[in-house]
Amino acid sequence: MRATCGTSNGSYSASTTFTPTAATTCNTPTNLSSSSVTSSGAMVSWTAVSGASNYTVNVRVLGSSTWGSDISTASTSTALSGLTASTNYEFRVKTNCSTSSSSAYATAATFTTTAATTTSCGVPTGLAASSITGSGFTMTWNTVSGATSYTLRYRVSGATSWITSASSTTSKTISGLTPGASYDTQVKAICGTSNGSYSSTILVVMPATTQSFDEEYEGDTGGSSYGAEDNQCPDMDIAFDYTVSNGTVSFDDQSMIDYTAFLWNFGDGDFAETRHPTHHYAENGTYLFEVRVTDKSGCVGNFSGFVYITDDEPSDDMIDATQLKDFNR
Repeated sequence: MRATCGTSNGSYSASTTFTPTAATTCNTPTNLSSSSVTSSGAMVSWTAVSGASNYTVNVRVLGSSTWGSDISTASTSTALSGLTASTNYEFRVKTNCSTSSSSAYATAATFTTTAATTTSCGVPTGLAASSITGSGFTMTWNTVSGATSYTLRYRVSGATSWITSASSTTSKTISGLTPGASYDTQVKAICGTSNGSYSSTILVVMPATTQSFDEEYEGDTGGSSYGAEDNQCPDMDIAFDYTVSNGTVSFDDQSMIDYTAFLWNFGDGDFAETRHPTHHYAENGTYLFEVRVTDKSGCVGNFSGFVYITDDEPSDDMIDATQLKDFNR
């Protein structure tokens, strides 16, 4: 070093020495790995780099030509979200040591998201038909845990195509059916986006629109009486047990009145005239049956009720027929 004074230069000073420091290197991250992989996300991590200010992470579907948006983090791990189930992904990471110094991206590492989780949607149980008329019925069933709605489907027995109807509750009324026809009926639960399986088939038999017995006795609801010449018939009552075993129903009349005649219509086209009849139903289903009784004065009463033939049959049910729906409606 020397001084300059106007046009005159001084002599150089004695020399001295120094050694420059080595340039700072921004290293590439290593040991890229993934963990906690789910159907829609994953945790990715890497080894810390000395001097790093932060890191940039990219992710893409394996084989894609375009990387996703930069993810900046000062940590050595970050959570990825919004991924697609059962899909192969790759991710890469680079080190940022200052605003002007960054490493190259590390060699990408791969992972595969898991399959989407599905909510198990149970099968409806306890299906039972009620309010059966010549042209319709109401089907009810037990609640399925997690169900948001239900689908009921039905068809004429033996047909190949079904008619479906949605329900937000555990019951559905179906109308516009054919009198005298038999219908296969099933129900399934819907749990959000997951559909359960259909239940076992319940057969519902529609009564014919014609009177079940002689036209002489058409008319009122169960419990009414008619037929005596002086029209002074008392209120009539009937009560009975019935037991079901393998599709065979045994009726046991337990009425307090000593009726002189019985006529049973079992709802499947068969009749009986005994006091304690036994009848076999060929198919599972809900059948609307009727019994006509005659007392010693000639008064007649019609009573009706339902019998349920299923694979899970009740062993013994008491029915007071005066409380049940008239068969003829």
